[in-house]
Amino acid sequence: MDNSKKYVMKANPALWQPPDWHADFADVVSEFLSLRALAIKLYRVSGLDTSLVGFEDGYMALQINKFNRPFVEVYSLVEGRKARFGVFALDGVSEDEMYFDTVADVVAMLESE
Repeated sequence: MDNSKKYVMKANPALWQPPDWHADFADVVSEFLSLRALAIKLYRVSGLDTSLVGFEDGYMALQINKFNRPFVEVYSLVEGRKARFGVFALDGVSEDEMYFDTVADVVAMLESE
Protein backbone atom coordinates (compact mmCIF):
# COMPACT_ATOMS: atom_id res chain seq x y z
CA MET A 1 0.00 0.00 0.00
CA ASP A 2 1.24 3.48 -0.80
CA ASN A 3 1.15 5.09 2.65
CA SER A 4 0.97 8.60 1.20
CA LYS A 5 -2.53 8.06 -0.21
CA LYS A 6 -5.89 8.14 1.49
CA TYR A 7 -7.38 4.72 2.15
CA VAL A 8 -10.83 3.47 3.00
CA MET A 9 -11.77 0.14 4.58
CA LYS A 10 -15.36 -1.04 4.24
CA ALA A 11 -17.16 -4.38 4.26
CA ASN A 12 -16.80 -6.60 7.34
CA PRO A 13 -14.71 -4.71 9.93
CA ALA A 14 -13.52 -8.00 11.45
CA LEU A 15 -11.36 -8.32 8.32
CA TRP A 16 -9.77 -4.86 8.50
CA GLN A 17 -6.00 -4.60 9.00
CA PRO A 18 -4.12 -1.70 10.63
CA PRO A 19 -2.32 0.74 8.36
CA ASP A 20 1.42 0.28 7.94
CA TRP A 21 2.50 3.69 9.22
CA HIS A 22 5.85 4.69 10.65
CA ALA A 23 6.18 4.38 14.44
CA ASP A 24 6.44 8.18 14.72
CA PHE A 25 2.67 8.31 14.19
CA ALA A 26 1.92 7.35 17.82
CA ASP A 27 0.21 4.07 18.70
CA VAL A 28 -1.48 3.34 15.38
CA VAL A 29 -2.37 -0.24 16.29
CA SER A 30 -4.19 0.74 19.52
CA GLU A 31 -6.11 3.49 17.74
CA PHE A 32 -7.00 1.12 14.92
CA LEU A 33 -8.10 -1.69 17.26
CA SER A 34 -10.40 0.59 19.24
CA LEU A 35 -12.05 1.94 16.08
CA ARG A 36 -12.39 -1.57 14.64
CA ALA A 37 -13.99 -2.82 17.89
CA LEU A 38 -16.60 -0.08 17.57
CA ALA A 39 -17.17 -0.85 13.88
CA ILE A 40 -17.66 -4.55 14.68
CA LYS A 41 -20.36 -3.67 17.24
CA LEU A 42 -22.09 -1.41 14.71
CA TYR A 43 -21.73 -3.80 11.77
CA ARG A 44 -25.21 -5.28 12.19
CA VAL A 45 -27.04 -2.15 13.37
CA SER A 46 -29.77 -1.44 10.85
CA GLY A 47 -29.30 1.73 8.82
CA LEU A 48 -25.68 2.34 9.85
CA ASP A 49 -22.74 1.93 7.47
CA THR A 50 -19.16 2.21 8.74
CA SER A 51 -15.89 2.94 6.94
CA LEU A 52 -12.42 3.37 8.37
CA VAL A 53 -10.80 6.28 6.58
CA GLY A 54 -7.14 7.25 6.72
CA PHE A 55 -7.22 10.77 5.42
CA GLU A 56 -3.47 11.32 5.78
CA ASP A 57 -0.59 9.45 7.37
CA GLY A 58 -1.13 9.24 11.11
CA TYR A 59 -4.81 10.20 11.05
CA MET A 60 -7.75 7.83 10.83
CA ALA A 61 -11.41 8.04 11.70
CA LEU A 62 -14.45 5.82 11.61
CA GLN A 63 -17.03 7.44 9.36
CA ILE A 64 -20.58 6.38 10.06
CA ASN A 65 -23.44 7.00 7.69
CA LYS A 66 -27.06 6.61 8.71
CA PHE A 67 -29.38 5.64 5.88
CA ASN A 68 -26.67 6.65 3.36
CA ARG A 69 -26.17 10.16 4.82
CA PRO A 70 -23.16 11.39 6.82
CA PHE A 71 -23.98 10.94 10.51
CA VAL A 72 -20.84 10.96 12.70
CA GLU A 73 -17.07 10.67 12.60
CA VAL A 74 -15.35 8.87 15.46
CA TYR A 75 -11.71 9.28 16.45
CA SER A 76 -9.79 7.13 18.89
CA LEU A 77 -7.89 9.08 21.51
CA VAL A 78 -5.35 6.74 23.08
CA GLU A 79 -4.18 7.99 26.46
CA GLY A 80 -1.69 5.63 28.03
CA ARG A 81 -3.32 2.19 28.03
CA LYS A 82 -6.87 3.49 27.65
CA ALA A 83 -8.71 4.67 24.56
CA ARG A 84 -11.49 7.25 24.54
CA PHE A 85 -13.69 8.09 21.61
CA GLY A 86 -14.19 11.56 20.17
CA VAL A 87 -17.51 11.62 18.32
CA PHE A 88 -18.30 14.45 15.95
CA ALA A 89 -21.93 14.64 14.89
CA LEU A 90 -22.40 15.83 11.33
CA ASP A 91 -25.74 17.41 10.57
CA GLY A 92 -24.68 19.41 7.54
CA VAL A 93 -24.76 22.70 9.43
CA SER A 94 -22.65 22.31 12.54
CA GLU A 95 -20.48 19.73 14.27
CA ASP A 96 -21.27 18.71 17.83
CA GLU A 97 -18.37 17.16 19.71
CA MET A 98 -18.87 14.45 22.37
CA TYR A 99 -16.50 12.12 24.22
CA PHE A 100 -17.09 8.58 25.46
CA ASP A 101 -15.01 6.12 27.44
CA THR A 102 -16.35 2.83 26.08
CA VAL A 103 -17.58 1.20 22.88
CA ALA A 104 -20.89 0.45 24.66
CA ASP A 105 -21.40 4.16 25.44
CA VAL A 106 -20.83 5.15 21.80
CA VAL A 107 -23.17 2.41 20.55
CA ALA A 108 -25.89 3.44 23.02
CA MET A 109 -25.66 7.07 21.87
CA LEU A 110 -25.78 6.14 18.19
CA GLU A 111 -28.75 3.82 18.66
CA SER A 112 -30.66 6.53 20.55
CA GLU A 113 -30.34 9.05 17.72
